[in-house]
Amino acid sequence: MTLKERYARRLSLSSVAAALDNLKIDKKLILIYLVSFLLPMVLITVTLTAGLYTRLVAKEFAQAETNVSRLESRINDIFNKAVDLSDRLYVNDAIHQIVLKTYDDTLSIYRDYLRVGFIDDYLRSYPEIASVRLYVKNPTMLDNSFFVRETEAIGGADWYRRAVRLDGKLFWAWRADDVSGDPCLSLLRLVRRPKTDNYIGILSINLEGDRIDRILAEEPYDTYVALDGAVVFGKGGGEPGTVEALIPGELRTAGGSRLIENVRIGSSPAAVFVKSFIPKSGLYDYFQIVGAVPMSEMMTETIDLTVRTGMLIALAFALSTAFISFFSRYFWHRVNLVRDEILKVVQNDFTLSGIGGSDEIAEIHRALGETVSNIKTLINEVYRRNVERERLLSRQKDIQFKMLASQINPHFLYNTLETVRMKALENGDREVATTVKLLAKILRHNLGATERPVSLVSELEAVGSYLDIQHIRFGERVTYDIDCTCNVTKYTILPLLIQPIVENSFIHGLEDTVTGGFIYVWIGIDGGSLRIVVRDNGKGMPAERLAELKGALSAARRETVPGGAERAELAGESHGGSSIGLVNIDERIKLYYGERWGLDVDCPEPGGTIVTVKLPIPTQEDNDVAIGDS
Repeated sequence: MTLKERYARRLSLSSVAAALDNLKIDKKLILIYLVSFLLPMVLITVTLTAGLYTRLVAKEFAQAETNVSRLESRINDIFNKAVDLSDRLYVNDAIHQIVLKTYDDTLSIYRDYLRVGFIDDYLRSYPEIASVRLYVKNPTMLDNSFFVRETEAIGGADWYRRAVRLDGKLFWAWRADDVSGDPCLSLLRLVRRPKTDNYIGILSINLEGDRIDRILAEEPYDTYVALDGAVVFGKGGGEPGTVEALIPGELRTAGGSRLIENVRIGSSPAAVFVKSFIPKSGLYDYFQIVGAVPMSEMMTETIDLTVRTGMLIALAFALSTAFISFFSRYFWHRVNLVRDEILKVVQNDFTLSGIGGSDEIAEIHRALGETVSNIKTLINEVYRRNVERERLLSRQKDIQFKMLASQINPHFLYNTLETVRMKALENGDREVATTVKLLAKILRHNLGATERPVSLVSELEAVGSYLDIQHIRFGERVTYDIDCTCNVTKYTILPLLIQPIVENSFIHGLEDTVTGGFIYVWIGIDGGSLRIVVRDNGKGMPAERLAELKGALSAARRETVPGGAERAELAGESHGGSSIGLVNIDERIKLYYGERWGLDVDCPEPGGTIVTVKLPIPTQEDNDVAIGDS
C-alpha cells in the first residue's frame, strides 16, 4: 500500500468516526441494529440452520457423558462405603481374637460371637452392603452369617486363590455368595493380624445388587456396569455379550472414556459412551459404565428443535424491525435524564430529581441518589469502625494471652504434681513419676511465658519434655529427633512458637499411627535467618485443606491494618481451644519481628507435613534483654 492510499484510508475512517460522533443515540441504536444485528443474523441463520443438527447431536452426547459421570459418582460412592467397612473390619481386634482362639464347647463359641454384634449395626448403617463374610480356617468355630469355615470348594475358587496371592490388597470379583447362593459383586481381601502377621481369613464385602439396579433404572437410556469388560449390572434390552463387545480393550485395563456412534444394541442403532474408572483403594480392577442413547430419540428431538428455532428466528426478525425505532427513541430519552443527573453530581450538586418508572434505569437513578446521600456517613462510619476494631483486637490479644498464663494457680499446680510424683516413687512406679516430672516442666515453662523472648534452649527443653511424654504414652509407635546445627544457647525466640507446631504434628498427623511414626525437629542458620523445621511422616493433609491453610497465611500477610478483625478471624483456633493455631503463630511472629518473617507449611508426597519457621537472627542486645527478663 502506497503512502497516498494509506492517507486516503485514514481520512475515510476519520470521516466515518466523525459522522458517528454526530449521531444521536437513537440513530446510533438503529444503525447498530442494522449493521451489527440484522445483517449478521441473516448470515448466521443460514449457517445455524445447517449446523444446528450437528450441535444438538453433540449436546445429546455431552448429556450422555454427564449422565455417565454422575452415575459413576453414585456407584463409586457405594464402592467407597464397602472399602471403608473393609478397612474397619480389617483391623478389628475382637474379630482377630475370635478367629485365633481354639474352642472346646459350643457355648463359648456363641458367647464370643456376641462380641461381633457390631457387624449387624454396620450393615444397618450401610444399606448398600448386602452381607459380610469372613472365611476362616479355624475348625473349632461354627458357621454363621459372618464367620464361614473354609472348605475344599472355597479354597479352590479363583477369587480365593487371588485373595491369597494379593496378600491383603483389595480387589473386586463377581461371584456367588457361599451362604445365600445369590450372585453378587464382592470386595475381597486377605486379613492378617497387625504386628504378629497371623493369618485371619478372607474378608468378603458383598454389595446389595438391587440398589445398583434401582440406580440404573433411574437412567433415561440403557445403561450397563461392567467389571474388567464383563457386564455385571444393566438396564436395557441389549444382550450382555453385545454390550461387552462394545467396550474397547484399552478401557478394560486403564481409565478413560470413548464415544462410539451408530452401533447396534439389540435391534436399533445407538450412540454409546463408555467410561472406565478404578474404585478407591483399588489396584487391579477397572469398572466400565456403558450408556447407550438411541439414535431415533436423538433425531426426533433434534429435528423438532431445529424447526422451532427457525420459526422463532423469523418471528424475531419481524418484531425487532417493527419496534427498534420506538424503543431506541424511548431509551435515548431515559438515558439522557440519567446523564443530566450524573452531571449534576459531578458539579457537586446533590439535589437530584426523579425520573419515574421502576425499570433498571430508574433503579440506577435511585441508587445514585442513595449513594450521594450516604457517602459522607459511610466514610465516617468506616473510619470509626476501623479505629474501634483496632482497639478491640488489641485488647482481645492482650486478654487472651494473659488468660493462657493465669488459668491455674502455678504454685498449687506444681506442689500437687510434685506430691503425685513422690507418691509414684514411693509405690515404685518410676514411669509415672517421670511423666509427672516432665509435665511439671512443661507447665512451669508455659505458664511463665509472656510476649517477651526467651532462650531457645528453654523452648527446646519444653518441646523435648512434651515429646518424651508422648513417647512414654505410645512407646515405639512414635519416635522423635531434635537436631541442632547451630549453637542454640546463643539465641532467643518468642515463647510458645515450637511446641504448638509439634503438638499439631502429633495430634493431626501421628496420633492414629500404629507404628513407625516420627517427628523431626531441625534448628539451624540458613540464608541469614534462624530456621526451625518441624517435620512428621504422618497422614499429612488433603490438598484442599493445605490450600486453605496457605490461603489463610497469605491473607494474613496481605492484611494492611496490623491486628485487624479479618486477621483475628484467621488466627487459628477459638479462644478456649488448646492450640494457639498456625495462623496465630504466624501473626505473632509478624507483629513482633516484621512482615518478612513467619512460617510456611507443605505436605510432600507420599505423606507427612513440614512446617518451617523463619526468624531473624537475634542480636546480642536481644539476648541480653531476654536473659534479664527471665
